[in-house]
Amino acid sequence: MGAWSLDRSSELVDRSSELRSELGAWGTEALKMNMKAKSQSSSVFAYGYSLLFFFLVSFRISNAQTATTDPSE
Repeated sequence: MGAWSLDRSSELVDRSSELRSELGAWGTEALKMNMKAKSQSSSVFAYGYSLLFFFLVSFRISNAQTATTDPSE
């Protein structure tokens, strides 16, 4: 019985190392995809905030021009 358990343990160790290497490759790909998605989403947020800033500044300039050139005052 002792020899069987050693053989079985050896099989389990081999299988676990195979699974670990498979999961390691999958995990690396998942991490790359996650980082790519994060960089894309951060680019979208940066672009969105830039547009928001531009429109707010344009709106304030437009309001300032309207306030100084309003003939009804």
